[in-house]
Amino acid sequence: MSTVEEYVEELTPGQREQFERVRAIVRRLVPDAEETISYRIPTFKHRGKYLIYFAAFQNHMSVYPTVGAVEATPGTKGTFRFTEDKPVPQDVVVDIVTHRLAQIDRRR
Repeated sequence: MSTVEEYVEELTPGQREQFERVRAIVRRLVPDAEETISYRIPTFKHRGKYLIYFAAFQNHMSVYPTVGAVEATPGTKGTFRFTEDKPVPQDVVVDIVTHRLAQIDRRR
């Protein structure tokens, strides 16, 4: 897959709904965020630096990175896992993105 839209086309309807939730939150916080594929999954970038990744798997979905932004899901290294039945909370996505924005702005 070379584009975010190609990735999204492969998602189940429930996964697509969750991706669109994450996308809407990121867009609200960073309207000019660039969408791209990195490590074969969608990522949102700001000023060339990643903000948050989204990945869908058979039994769960994940957002990355969470190190330093929010507590990772137990048993993972810097990942917040969720399902269609237990979606990623909006505040987790907001915390990840605002944490990364602060890091990116500090490095300017």
